[in-house]
Amino acid sequence: ADIFNHLLFHKDLIDPDKIPARAQFKDTKGKSNIIRKINELSGLGDYTQEQWKEMQRVYLAQCAFIDELFGKVIEALKEAGEYDNSAIFFLSDHGDFAGDYDLPEKAQNTFENCLTKVPLLVKPPKQEAADPGIAAGLVELVDFYATAMDYAGVPSTHDHFGRSLRPVIEDRKKQVRQYAFCEGGRRPSEVHCDEYHVSGPNGPAEGSEYWARMNAQIDPLAHEKGTMVTDGAFKYVERLSGYHEFYDLEADPQEMTNLYEERKNSAEVQRLKEALLHWYQETCDIVPLEYDSRFTEERLWAMVRRFCPAECEEEFREFARNHYDPGECARYGIGLLMRKMKAQNG
Repeated sequence: ADIFNHLLFHKDLIDPDKIPARAQFKDTKGKSNIIRKINELSGLGDYTQEQWKEMQRVYLAQCAFIDELFGKVIEALKEAGEYDNSAIFFLSDHGDFAGDYDLPEKAQNTFENCLTKVPLLVKPPKQEAADPGIAAGLVELVDFYATAMDYAGVPSTHDHFGRSLRPVIEDRKKQVRQYAFCEGGRRPSEVHCDEYHVSGPNGPAEGSEYWARMNAQIDPLAHEKGTMVTDGAFKYVERLSGYHEFYDLEADPQEMTNLYEERKNSAEVQRLKEALLHWYQETCDIVPLEYDSRFTEERLWAMVRRFCPAECEEEFREFARNHYDPGECARYGIGLLMRKMKAQNG
């Protein structure tokens, strides 16, 4: 009840007349199969503009409530005398349709800006250089990890593809990325990846809040794998079925009209396709930083245990943990045997 009262209070802070007009599905062309399928199943076609406006207002009220709670964290840091020492990050894992394209909530494999272009606020420790204000460059969520590790002075224990935003924080004119990427969805055979079966073989109960989205994912063409690349001015989405998307974000910021068929041979589309291929080649595999030998400690001990004295097992294992070459380990095991034999013979 207390949270409900808080939301009522924050909803009163949201002026419905100042909420930007939403993107209506009837005005779109060539949207993804998942958006069309959820629309078909959601049963929201008879919603009035007033009802959609109320949905937007409630969503913004929820955001305002989170802002208030985040403010309490900031005040607590100040009271504890740790605010100046702290690096503070405020971000989200995704956005929300909140009425755009006649939908609530989100979807796994469509990449409109309302879902993928989320705010990122960063306050570095006071002693670190900063250029306060809004930076226009592209970032990805993995850059949060890289930036936090950078400020902490901690090396990563594994390869990753995040880029520290420290140069941008120090100078807003700088950029660390030319493109940003997103991916989601599944191959037709990967039914275990849909959300429909989470509730059991018969899916979610009709009328549950996620029923439309989960049932839409039964259709492999709706829930198909897709990958998005954007440079901020244009956006391209590659899909396994060939039902690709291309948007001119400057002329069409709400991504109403899919221009792929008209522009598929354009220089912009070809450039984004090449960027996507380059990204896949760069990120498709990583090599562990620690040497991953075929000859594990257990395998090396099994190799020498028939002649290496049992009481020397721990000594051999200690050697094997730092020496992966089987020949070298075999010689060490023989050396332990010879040492024992020499001791026995006086």
